[in-house]
Amino acid sequence: MSKMGRNQEYRPEGFLATMAELQAERVKKAQAEVALEQYQALAQATPPALDFAQALTRTADGPLRVIAEVKRSSPSKGALAPVADARALAAAYMQGGAAAVSILTEEAYFHGALADLQQVRPALAIPMLRKDFLIDPYQVWEARAYGADAVLLIAALLGPAKLTEMTGVVLAAGMQPLIELHAPAEVAWAEAAIEVNAKGYGDRRPVVGVNARNLMTLQVEPAKAWELLRALPNHWIRVAESGLRTRQDLMAAREAGADAALIGEALVTSGEPSRAIAELIR
Repeated sequence: MSKMGRNQEYRPEGFLATMAELQAERVKKAQAEVALEQYQALAQATPPALDFAQALTRTADGPLRVIAEVKRSSPSKGALAPVADARALAAAYMQGGAAAVSILTEEAYFHGALADLQQVRPALAIPMLRKDFLIDPYQVWEARAYGADAVLLIAALLGPAKLTEMTGVVLAAGMQPLIELHAPAEVAWAEAAIEVNAKGYGDRRPVVGVNARNLMTLQVEPAKAWELLRALPNHWIRVAESGLRTRQDLMAAREAGADAALIGEALVTSGEPSRAIAELIR
């Protein structure tokens, strides 16, 4: 999935390599329009972020907490739903019992937009996650300025050193990262990122997700995901990601040790997102 070049420089492969190049271009363009200092000033003037970790904490015998996703399209399935009103969809998710809402802001493959964050924030009393392929601290401050409470950090996209750096930036911005893993080797990367930034976490539990989607083939591999979830430390809040559609799927994730599940496609295509979440967590 990845390789080290000369001087031990980490380089993602496959779809993530494509995304890394695309994101680098986007950051360069965005910086020419809005300086980092402007976003940092806006972030500092924004109300404090809601507690993402607390929202995902469940009781021992309780159902999984659901992170419901505003998602229009995906590389594997193409167009899923038009989602003309992200605010209304997010509000429906909250009404149905979602613990947090994920907003996909990637444009080319997922048809998302940063503006969705700004539109959705006033409608929510629960945390909002910016889900994107973040590679630069600029994007972290951008997310906070737009009202995000948490952001996704993909270990296989960033590599071990960058993951540690970006984790620190997220915490410094007042948010919390959802560190996403795909392979057993990445568990040690997450452990290092969390340990180095322990002071920034304070009393908050780290939130770490396992994505069941193979980023080379884009196929969902639940058995591998359950195995990786079982290998994560119990004191982490563990999130199951991708391919979750039914209560049976959530029960399997819970049996593997998950505390929460990130669900997008099954909700946006349900026609009744609020009822769909309520059915999943009843």
